[in-house]
Amino acid sequence: MVGAGFALIAAIVLLQLPGSIAHAARRQADIQLLRLQGSSFAGTLTAVNFTNRWIFNFPMFTVEVSYIVNDAPIIISAHMRTSADRVPVVGSRILVLTDVRGTTHVELDLSNGVVFEPDVTKYAAPDY
Repeated sequence: MVGAGFALIAAIVLLQLPGSIAHAARRQADIQLLRLQGSSFAGTLTAVNFTNRWIFNFPMFTVEVSYIVNDAPIIISAHMRTSADRVPVVGSRILVLTDVRGTTHVELDLSNGVVFEPDVTKYAAPDY
């Protein structure tokens, strides 16, 4: 019975794998296109919320970024996965890339001296 349960879970995961790989490839292509042809805006990290989840020991966060387009402030939310020693603090500069389709990508603006959370153990994955 337990073996059948594991087999069912494995089958479900294997069926979802091609779709997940295709999604990741499309997202990477979108990011590359944004870097080449998208509009770039200077943004500011306005919120960093820890989700208490990890993927392969990398902590997961939801973040908010504000930036200005045509004198109008815009706030967007994004998911962030990073290492425990590279969690940016609120106020860090963010590069916002977007296009006319509404595709958006945010990344740290490393050229403007990002400040990271000094307590590197704060978001470390638990040892079970």
